[in-house]
Amino acid sequence: MSLSPTRLAIALALVTLAACAGDDATTPPDTDDDRSAPTTLALGAAKGDAPSWFVDRGTVVAGALVQGDFAGSDSAHLFRYQGVAGQRLMATLLFDLSEGRGAAVAIWGPEGALIDWAWAATGTNVSLTVAQLPADGAYRIGAFSLTQRATGDYLLDLTVDCGTGDLAVCSPGTLCRWDWGAGCGADGWPGTCRPAEAPHDALCDVHDDVARCHEAAECGDGERCVGRPSYLPDDLAGTDVARGCCLDTTALEGEGLSCAADADCGPGLICILGQCSPAWMGAELVSTPNASIPDDDPAGVSDTIIVACLASVPVTVHADVFITHSWVGDLEVVITDPSGDVQTTLWSREGGSDDGLELLDVLVSHTADDAVNGPWTLTVIDGAGYDTGALAEWRLRLTSRWD
Repeated sequence: MSLSPTRLAIALALVTLAACAGDDATTPPDTDDDRSAPTTLALGAAKGDAPSWFVDRGTVVAGALVQGDFAGSDSAHLFRYQGVAGQRLMATLLFDLSEGRGAAVAIWGPEGALIDWAWAATGTNVSLTVAQLPADGAYRIGAFSLTQRATGDYLLDLTVDCGTGDLAVCSPGTLCRWDWGAGCGADGWPGTCRPAEAPHDALCDVHDDVARCHEAAECGDGERCVGRPSYLPDDLAGTDVARGCCLDTTALEGEGLSCAADADCGPGLICILGQCSPAWMGAELVSTPNASIPDDDPAGVSDTIIVACLASVPVTVHADVFITHSWVGDLEVVITDPSGDVQTTLWSREGGSDDGLELLDVLVSHTADDAVNGPWTLTVIDGAGYDTGALAEWRLRLTSRWD
């Protein structure tokens, strides 16, 4: 790839603005050198599942930009996408050709039939939207030049809306995430499916109606900036996931009274270690990575939830973990607190051939220092060969207090 930083920035901006849908015609201009999208792909063929002029480029997930280049005869690339019935899928191709004319994007269904395609004989971008994928399965996304001898760079972006109305399901390996201030799935504010390994704060269901902040000056009168995450890597320190919440911390009626359960406390309060405390001092956060666990690999697979907007010190931390696996005796499951100093082993090569592992309401250890807000990391290691599985989902339930 030779896209310059400036050109890449322009390309990313075009993706955000949902690039145009191509020329207003059903087929490109007819020349001896032109290509069009085949109406079917020969799935399962002995030498691949596409015409010879396509090159298989592997798997792509929603929200992950794919960078590639066209190089003469190698200027038609095919990607596999694991779709879910009902998804709204938009494929956008941004291209910069130094030779040749135009480019196209096409989508084929799990049975190999062409769903639709779009092309642009001029310009730098083309996009195609399928309002509803017809079935679960492996779709094929084609990115190709209109002329066979084209050369140049391209970016392919797949956007899948989620989290509002009927748009609630992401493909395995991705999570539904919202841009800041986007209403966290309220009607008219869909999120987008993005790779599970990307950092996220998972707070939309807890603090979807408050402003986020790096400092108190960003908050309104009577509010303070609470719960900025600590222990973040340098590349995340100034990003959105490093924000706390603008909260009014004025004492509520009944705050500080003794309690045995949440019901013993008044509005806006919960029971934390026998004392009525502000409800924002507790949270339940969920991550659904659906991530494969490497077989017989000491590195395993990790997923991180970045906690924010709580008070400073963790009081109680509990976890639920859901794993699919054909031999749970191969597995070790560990949670590391934000400081990185305290690890809790939730499961250590116990059991045998049970099909799947559910760990419910497990107490998680932590430092008593200022370490509730920050990255909590779950790691699952498969220490033996043959049997395989995936980290489907895990949850954290946390309460906190001031120093």
